[in-house]
Amino acid sequence: MITGDGVEKDLEFERTNAISFSISNGNKLHYFEHWHTLRIVLSDYDLVRAVGGFEQDFEKNIFSDFEGDEWQARTKEGFEAYNKLRLAQIKPAPGRTGYAITGLGQIERDRVVCAFVRDPSRTPSDRDDTAYEKTFRDVIVNVVSVTDQDANAGSLFLFKEDMGDIRPGSDNLHLTLYMTADQLRDLINEIRSSKVRPQLQVAALVAIYQSEVEAGLRDWHHAQTFLLPDQNHAPARLMQIRFGFDKPGTLEDLDLPDPQPVRDEFVADTKATWVAQPTFPTANLKSIKIALWIIAVASVLRLLIR
Repeated sequence: MITGDGVEKDLEFERTNAISFSISNGNKLHYFEHWHTLRIVLSDYDLVRAVGGFEQDFEKNIFSDFEGDEWQARTKEGFEAYNKLRLAQIKPAPGRTGYAITGLGQIERDRVVCAFVRDPSRTPSDRDDTAYEKTFRDVIVNVVSVTDQDANAGSLFLFKEDMGDIRPGSDNLHLTLYMTADQLRDLINEIRSSKVRPQLQVAALVAIYQSEVEAGLRDWHHAQTFLLPDQNHAPARLMQIRFGFDKPGTLEDLDLPDPQPVRDEFVADTKATWVAQPTFPTANLKSIKIALWIIAVASVLRLLIR
């Protein structure tokens, strides 16, 4: 379980959406993957306009796709033939024309822990850092324009020894999100029309892992800790970008509901059973909450001492 002291050191994928670890009595606990909302504040960011021209066509190879060998001669004719072949590897790149917002943001309230998770389906590598663990409260956000928003799912991922322009050489958490070109162009124009560059509040849905114990015990207003395996790309989708024309706000004030909470019932045949949390009348919530806390704590203690 993720605690203030870090994460367990024997994390292992048990199935695609479940990470397990053993506790002292030999039993297993899990992290399950669900959609969660990450709320990020962007105060320092760049507005980008990119105009594309050409890019390399990696499907073409002059050494195998073109007949003849006249291009090999060290003559005027040979150089002309060689340059012609080289230019044939270049193609127009209309997709490189677009807009972007990029900057270093702070995750509101919650945190993401990146750690090594053993994957039985993958051959171990000498580059694996089995002791790797790092906690992130900030993230490099890139909101990029696309023609078809649904064709490009975003992602949250770890870039070790990042060589980008923001904090180069550091291990950085990256969140890439997509908007249609028209929407992002309008948003950038509105930002530019403000007298003072506003603070942006970005809300994103991210499919990320969380401890089953924390998910069962936390109240809605508690800070959450999420686990991202250090070699994974977590799927992400943009929910909303918001800013105030008069003064900065916080994402806590946004009317953005969290995904419907669900619990995993882990069964012997490794198939997941999804059980939606029921809703209750407001008058009974307090007494029910107290009872649930007592039951949950007793269950965890019984599991730990069994």
